[in-house]
Amino acid sequence: MNHDRSDYTGIEKGENGAGFGQGGGNRPQKSSRNLRWVFFAVDALLILAIAAAVLSLLSLFTPFSLFGTDKKQTRTVTWVVEIDNASDAMIEALTEGSAVTDYATGKTLGTVTHVEARPYTTYTDEPTADGHVAVVEHETKTIVVTLSARADYAAGEGYTVADERIAAGCDYRISFAGFVSDAACVTVH
Repeated sequence: MNHDRSDYTGIEKGENGAGFGQGGGNRPQKSSRNLRWVFFAVDALLILAIAAAVLSLLSLFTPFSLFGTDKKQTRTVTWVVEIDNASDAMIEALTEGSAVTDYATGKTLGTVTHVEARPYTTYTDEPTADGHVAVVEHETKTIVVTLSARADYAAGEGYTVADERIAAGCDYRISFAGFVSDAACVTVH
């Protein structure tokens, strides 16, 4: 059957003679639509990468934290330790401005800013005649030493000096002016 042009009235023909919508016309094919989505996806990924880079830089150079963890800040910490059963020679060796170090590592824990000595007392479990616990005073002293140091501080973690966490109730093995002693931290300012 032969068809002439009049049979296709209302159908526009393309370059190859086929009508649009009949395969082979000049209309854009489906592949160009898919290509647009690929460009859109790449653009979206680039925008997300740039946003992540900006947030990371903000996190590095400002106190703002991207992941909710506080960054460490350098601060001056003042902390007080007590050394029990100390001799008079130890008291004389602890002078203002002298350094106190960690015995194991040799790293400086702080500089002495104040020294106070008081009688070394212990308590016994034996009640006295009036019902109180007995107090025994010794010939040695308790030294109260105030130290000052540059420390790393992080909220929720506290202070760290020379890789040692500084906190009330913690015990330290300290070294100063030829002496080695155990010391207990009583306060942190």
